[in-house]
Amino acid sequence: MPDFDAEKGKQNISIEKTEIDYPEKYTHYTEENLENAIKKYDEDFSKDKFLSWASELFVKMQETWTTGDWNAIRIYETNELYEQHSQQLKGYTDRNLTNVMEDISVQSIRLADYNQTGDKDVITIVLKSKMRDYIINKTTGNIVKGDKTIFRYGMYKMEFIRKTGVKTSDSINTVQCPNCGARMPQGASFCSSCGTKMAEPEHFTGEVVDDEKFDE
Repeated sequence: MPDFDAEKGKQNISIEKTEIDYPEKYTHYTEENLENAIKKYDEDFSKDKFLSWASELFVKMQETWTTGDWNAIRIYETNELYEQHSQQLKGYTDRNLTNVMEDISVQSIRLADYNQTGDKDVITIVLKSKMRDYIINKTTGNIVKGDKTIFRYGMYKMEFIRKTGVKTSDSINTVQCPNCGARMPQGASFCSSCGTKMAEPEHFTGEVVDDEKFDE
C-alpha cells in the first residue's frame, strides 16, 4: 500500500487520508440483479445475511493472521489458498516476526459478481477495510515495519465457491469438509468420507478461493 499524508487523530492515532473507489469491473452489475440471479437457483439466499457473514469472516481471518493459528481458518479455504497462506505465515515464523492486525473493521461491502463454472457456483464480493497493520519482532516486541499509530485502509476481493445445487438451507445445516468437499452435519468432529478433522462450523454458503488485495 502506498504511503499517504497522515493527520493526527485522538489519542495519538493517525488516520490515512484516502478515498478509494471500487474498480469499475466490480460495480458493473447492481447488487439487486446479482441477488436475483443467485435466487434463481437458491431461493433462500439473502444478500444481507451473506455479506454480514462475509464481513465477520474477513475480520476473523485478519485476527487469526496475527495469532498465526491458521488451522482455525482451514475449513474456509481451498487447499491451494490454505497452503499459500500457511507458507506466508511460516515465513514470518521463521524470521521470528508477527504481522499484527488490530482494530479491524469493514467500512463497506458489496456483491460484485456471480457466475457458474462447470459444476461450481462462484460469488465474488469486494470490501473496504480499516485496521492497524504492522510487523513486530516476537522476542522484543519492537516494531520492525509499519506504524501502530496509523490506521490503514485497504480494498479486498473475496471469492466463494460451492457445488452447484447446494442451497443456503443446506449450507446452514451442514458444513463442507475442507479436504474432500463432502458435506457433514453441523457439529461433526470428523469427515465420514476421508476422516479429516472438522473445524467449528458457521453459517456458510461456500469456500474462499481467493482473497486478492487491490493496490490503492
